[in-house]
Amino acid sequence: MRRRWSGRILGMSTLLVTAFAPALGQVAAAPTKEAADLFNEGTALLNQNHPAEAAEKFRKATTISPNFAEAHGNLGTALVIQGNAQSALPELELAVKMKPTVAPAWATLGSCYQAVGRTKEAVTAFHKYLELDPNGVLAPKVRSLSATLESELKRSGGVDDLGKKDYLQEAVYGGLARWTSPTIKVYIKPGDKVPGFRPEYIDYLKQAFGEWEKNANGKVHFVFVDQQAGAQITCSWTNRTDEGVSTAEGGHTVLAPDGHGGIVNATMTLLTVPLQGQELNTDFARCADLHEVGHALGIMGHSKDPKDIMFTSIAFGSKPVLTQRDISTVQALYSPEAVKMAGQSIDVSKLVTGDPTTRLNRVISLNNEAKVLLDKGDALGAVQKMEAAHELDPNNALICTNLGSAYGQMASMFMIVRKFDQAEGYYKKAIPLLEHGTNNINLSPVLQNYSKLLRMTNRAPEAAKIDAQVKSLGGS
Repeated sequence: MRRRWSGRILGMSTLLVTAFAPALGQVAAAPTKEAADLFNEGTALLNQNHPAEAAEKFRKATTISPNFAEAHGNLGTALVIQGNAQSALPELELAVKMKPTVAPAWATLGSCYQAVGRTKEAVTAFHKYLELDPNGVLAPKVRSLSATLESELKRSGGVDDLGKKDYLQEAVYGGLARWTSPTIKVYIKPGDKVPGFRPEYIDYLKQAFGEWEKNANGKVHFVFVDQQAGAQITCSWTNRTDEGVSTAEGGHTVLAPDGHGGIVNATMTLLTVPLQGQELNTDFARCADLHEVGHALGIMGHSKDPKDIMFTSIAFGSKPVLTQRDISTVQALYSPEAVKMAGQSIDVSKLVTGDPTTRLNRVISLNNEAKVLLDKGDALGAVQKMEAAHELDPNNALICTNLGSAYGQMASMFMIVRKFDQAEGYYKKAIPLLEHGTNNINLSPVLQNYSKLLRMTNRAPEAAKIDAQVKSLGGS
């Protein structure tokens, strides 16, 4: 029985900023009362989401009191929120130089470095924040984001794609995965019961699919369907920031490659609520959609250029537009040359990126370890890994598919040696998992083999019921 194994592709991380908010008494100790008053006015404006007005207050405060570290830091924060990371950098760098013990400055500086593509410096700044405030309110987000960026650095191996016409080398990192059928059915789950969901999110997502389709040289065509059954891409919504590959992330996409350069299916999950330090406005939501659809097309890695939609993070002020490099990359991915660059073998050890401590990444790691064991012929070891993954996330459709497939394989092995009781036990565990899984590719052969077992043990009526189920799935 041929099995298809599901891997995954990284979604995106995002930026994290915070305002300095020392107690009023601390601010009063600044060089002048006028600067302190301006700082407090600016902080109030910043907290009310008026970054431009706040920036003017902070700028005046730094003019009056040039050594006012908090004012420089909050000016940098206001500039980052407006999407002006380059101008924010010197303010934030000055703030931490003047007062290196103010932890929030390091968190915002790290995000600012990240926004301009200086990933190594971003990680250093995040580590400094964690040294200063390991149990602070921002610590979980910073820790997860730092782990994501470190994973990205390790994964990229220092490859620099800046100045190149595309980032295909990053896109096929870990192997080739792309749709082999030009028509791809997409099912978007209703999100009205998910906190934070807005009806226009569906329109934004459809527009993102349309934008990639328009620029893929006719290689892909998305058709939106009303039922999940038969869909190759399933999109859903969540308000849980802890369900992704990083707790500082706005979405993630999971691909199931077929092991021969193709994609069997993909599941996409998008966040409906703001991340800490990031407003979930229209542009951010649309950028997230474009980014995740890019992953669903098979772009495994990330661009090193902050201007590209497939850059690691979505910066404040980013616009939902595909750059020429994004367009060139998807066109290159679906060209014959991509096969020559990547080959068609997926390296599952390279598919896990992001924060390794999140539940999703722990599940995916177990999944990929199971794949390695299965390739070595250790079916029992693979089953044990998959059982551990299923225990962590019993509703994960991809894990259900893979564990069900592993059980099906164990059942077939026992059937061959005529240990029918053990075989039937595994079939009975495999079938409900596969029914809950992502597709019917593995379910039909398992049912067919179970039907054979029933006939071999003189239970033709039961076999007939299984045959009817196979026929309803489109099997022979």
